[in-house]
Formats: sequence, structure tokens, C-alpha cells
Amino acid sequence: MASRKDLLPIVQSAGFQNIACAIRYSTVIPQGRKARHDDNLYEVRYGLGAELKRKAAVKDEFIAALMDFVQSYSRENSQVLESKGKQMRCNVRTGDIEDIVRLVDEYGSEVVANLLVAYGYAWDSHEGSNGSDGDS
Repeated sequence: MASRKDLLPIVQSAGFQNIACAIRYSTVIPQGRKARHDDNLYEVRYGLGAELKRKAAVKDEFIAALMDFVQSYSRENSQVLESKGKQMRCNVRTGDIEDIVRLVDEYGSEVVANLLVAYGYAWDSHEGSNGSDGDS
């Protein structure tokens, strides 16, 4: 019988949390702003979670899809900072990418992908229970 690993270390990883934050600030938060007709500086990435989960079956494909998202997200952050002089989203750092790759190597891409999407689409415990992102 194979020993089962605890999964809590995945969601407690700083890199995991930062990339989940990037997912949240690309999906549910801009959708909420759009619904409230707030000024939304960033595009809503519809289908991101479904794409990542679809790619999760093959480790290299999942990492490639996730890194495409990270690159696009970081580019958008830089463009908004350059044009508007402000940025309202978390940044993804090289250490965050290292954490995710390490977690995928240790736990597998399907487990990490599914937790990452679920965590990214969930509201942060520091945010309002009504889905407020604290910027209103």
C-alpha cells in the first residue's frame, strides 16, 4: 500500500498562494468589478481554470499552460503600471515558479492543478464574504 502524503503543505506554499492570487485577480475579482461597473484595469480570463485543469493530465503541458498565463499576467501588470502609474494586483516572482515546479514534481500535476484552480477561484479569507476584493 502506497503511503499518502499530506496535501496541506501544497496550499501553505508561498509560491502556490501567490500564483493562486494571480489566478484570482485574473478571474473572479475582475468579474466582480465588471458586475459592479467599477473601473477594471485588467481583462477577465474566462476559461483559465478549465484550461489549466484540462492540461493537468500531462505535467509538461500543465506547466507550459501555467507559465503562459504567468507571462501574460506579468506583462499585463507591467503595461498597466507603465500606462496608469498604478498596479492593483499581486506579482508572481521567480521563487513562486520554483515552488510550483517543486510541488508538481513532488505531488503530481493533477493534484497541484486542481488545488491551484480551486484556491484561485475561492475568495481569500481576508476578503469580504460577499466577494468584495477590498478595493471598493
